[in-house]
Amino acid sequence: MQLAEHFTASVEKHNDFSQHDRVLVAVSGGVDSVVLVDLLRQLPKVYRPQLSIAHVDHQLRPSSSEDKAVVERLSHTLGVPFYSFTWSKQHHPKSGIEKAARDQRYAFFSTIMNENGLNKLVTGHHKGDQAETILMRMVRGSALEYLTGIKRTRTFNENTLIRPLLDVPKSAIYRYAKDQKLTYVEDETNQQLDYTRNRYRNKILPLLKKENKAVETHLADLSKDVTDVWSIAQPVIESRSRQCATFKHGSVEIDGEMFLNETTSMQRQMLKFMLNHIYKHSTMIYKQKHIELIMEWLIQSGPNSSLDLPGQYQAVKSYQKVSIQKNEISKANRIIQPMYLNLGEWLILPDDRKISLCYSNALPIGQSFKRKIFIASDAITLPLRVRNRQNGDRISPYGMTGTKKVKDLLIDKKIPKEKRDTLVMVEDAVGNMIWIIDIQESRLSIDAKPDKMQYVLLLEET
Repeated sequence: MQLAEHFTASVEKHNDFSQHDRVLVAVSGGVDSVVLVDLLRQLPKVYRPQLSIAHVDHQLRPSSSEDKAVVERLSHTLGVPFYSFTWSKQHHPKSGIEKAARDQRYAFFSTIMNENGLNKLVTGHHKGDQAETILMRMVRGSALEYLTGIKRTRTFNENTLIRPLLDVPKSAIYRYAKDQKLTYVEDETNQQLDYTRNRYRNKILPLLKKENKAVETHLADLSKDVTDVWSIAQPVIESRSRQCATFKHGSVEIDGEMFLNETTSMQRQMLKFMLNHIYKHSTMIYKQKHIELIMEWLIQSGPNSSLDLPGQYQAVKSYQKVSIQKNEISKANRIIQPMYLNLGEWLILPDDRKISLCYSNALPIGQSFKRKIFIASDAITLPLRVRNRQNGDRISPYGMTGTKKVKDLLIDKKIPKEKRDTLVMVEDAVGNMIWIIDIQESRLSIDAKPDKMQYVLLLEET
């Protein structure tokens, strides 16, 4: 079947357009979008929408203005409205240029549609784009639902976004452009390996095609299978989640007993559903390791405990009730939840100072530290635990024999009572007290020995 016939059949099958639709076509000037415009114009009248064309000049290469001229001439030749936007270089971010460019494009498209009463946006994504997207998400470690790949149709603000070429291979698009003698531009940056998608397009996919020429089709089929499975599983996961949890704005309250009665597999998926609810308005993200941490914490921690999560979120257990929400504890209170410090890591304390643990031969160069404490590498067990004072704490003070209750030590040092519970303590994994920051070092603190590998605790002022 020729591409034009295939395209018409696909549009009819999915009921994409009617002659009453007012459609904005995103046209870069490349072969995909130029062919898309031509195919839309060739649709039978009953399916042929009213077209407008939009172009964004990202100013990512010197010849980008020529692309705009090509698209503008195309619009003029076809007699359709043309809208353009230039993304000034001075507004380009130093990193994340691909995502930023995409955000700029879609924000512009949305504005044009709202201002001109257009109800559908159409883009020229094809089968190769789908394969690249699935591969990138697999390598990045995306959640199962994201392996569904690019959706052919989805909502776009209050309108609809359609990608009618998503099942069409790039080779068919080039063949159509040649047969129809269409004029388009080739973006030379598509060959540059600085961009993630280009590396998949120009390096990884060609290697996979050598193993199996049909790899793009197989990845597209995988996307369909995952979509089918997820459409079956997702309602069950959501239903189970809502049975054992109450969802509020930015928080979830869980019946711990009911949750733990679920299978491990269901627990994991339910937690993802809950965290997606919590983090959907956050600039921070959670990772798979946080799912595992929560599951382990739910089983092993005591009846009253907490677990810190990215973005100042916190899971708090109170007997059988568990809540996941923003940690609203004021910095002025100087109360922290226990944090673990591994070798090479930095932790931020409530007063915005930072603490780190490193080897003595790896001390940061050119930085000043309020305090450095050297510790024999065989004297402690990692990870270290950073926390506030607890009842019953004891320390072996530096320069003294035996141990002493921290409470008595603070009384002796005349530390005000209101400050005692907010002092920051550092202990090792088996409970050996190393340091009450700003107050007292333990006997584990030793002199620096240049000829011997030691641990060093660093306290940095901000």
